[in-house]
Amino acid sequence: MRHDSAAAVQSPRMAGANAKSIVEAGAMICMCSMGPEYKMEVLEAAENRTVIKILECPWKNRMNEFGIPHDLLSTCDAAFWDHFVKDLNSNVAMRHGKQMHRGDAYCEWIFEDKRKTE
Repeated sequence: MRHDSAAAVQSPRMAGANAKSIVEAGAMICMCSMGPEYKMEVLEAAENRTVIKILECPWKNRMNEFGIPHDLLSTCDAAFWDHFVKDLNSNVAMRHGKQMHRGDAYCEWIFEDKRKTE
């Protein structure tokens, strides 16, 4: 699955050359797979650092509906993004800032070029 997701976005326009293009690719995958229920806002958009704010998340909504523990969401989300980002560009790292399933009002996805932040 993870290799298929990364391969689907590797094109001349979305090759994962930097943090911004990885966010664009990841957002496209999320919107295509989970539909318009996903609500995202760009907080920062630079090649070496891009931050996305998630206002509405279908994963969190489904987990709430089914009574699934939120720790599972943290684990799945971290695993997906870790592999997706590494498959596109090992020089970019993704980390979570705020997280709704931990009580924050929104989620943050922070993508940074490791060479620029070390």
